[in-house]
Amino acid sequence: MAYANHHRPWEIDQDLFLALLSHLRAKLPTHAKTPLVVPGKLYSLDSTVIDLCAKVFDWAKYRTAKGAVKIHMLLNHDGLLPEYA
Repeated sequence: MAYANHHRPWEIDQDLFLALLSHLRAKLPTHAKTPLVVPGKLYSLDSTVIDLCAKVFDWAKYRTAKGAVKIHMLLNHDGLLPEYA
């Protein structure tokens, strides 16, 4: 999938996003003044790579001349604080 995304024009994803966004906005009631309410707790999950120097952190092998660690973060929207990292 990463190879396909690297060789695919980004405008395809933008067009799809904008089409879905306008479709979903049309379905929202125009009189709604309250924010969207979801049952239960709301969390966001994010994953990112933090680059490290491969010579200093030899345990963090990512590429031949590059080191990195991957971090997963779970954000609790109640207090906007990380729940898990």
